[in-house]
Amino acid sequence: SAWRFAAAEDLIGAAASVLDERDAITTQAADLGLTPPPTLRTAFETGKDLEAARTEARSELVTLSAIGAAQSAIRTAPSSIEWVGLLFSAPDATLAAARTAFQAGDSAAAAADANQARSVRAEAAGAGRLRVLAGGGAILAADGAVMLVLVGRRRAKRREAARLVGAQQPVAAPEGTGQDAVQP
Repeated sequence: SAWRFAAAEDLIGAAASVLDERDAITTQAADLGLTPPPTLRTAFETGKDLEAARTEARSELVTLSAIGAAQSAIRTAPSSIEWVGLLFSAPDATLAAARTAFQAGDSAAAAADANQARSVRAEAAGAGRLRVLAGGGAILAADGAVMLVLVGRRRAKRREAARLVGAQQPVAAPEGTGQDAVQP
């Protein structure tokens, strides 16, 4: 019954913004070797308003950024200490799960996995130092225990040798008896 140009202009601006974000998603996904899921398109085409599409677009952009950061971190060659810290962890597998979740349209799981993979890689040096120190401490403790056992054995052998030598010493005859020393 009435023209609402202001409301129409707001909707056109919001739609243009979502389409711009869609283009950014397409570009970033291609740079990472990913295919964007259909979730943004579905939200854009079927939503009563554009808020769901705007939320989905922002979520996908944040997720792609997290995947890119994790991918960069993981591709960096680890130092020796980082390598020790990465033992028994699989940031590559976690990143692969993030990539799969993104393409399936689960941005929340994809972002969580990507952040986890990046975190494991970022904490690798600290974990490596702890493992080396713990391993070194265990080696020193074991070495100390072995040394104590060896020192104890050596002392026991010396005591036994001293006892045997003492038992083989000639016993002197009492003075004034005119007898020679007696062997035991």
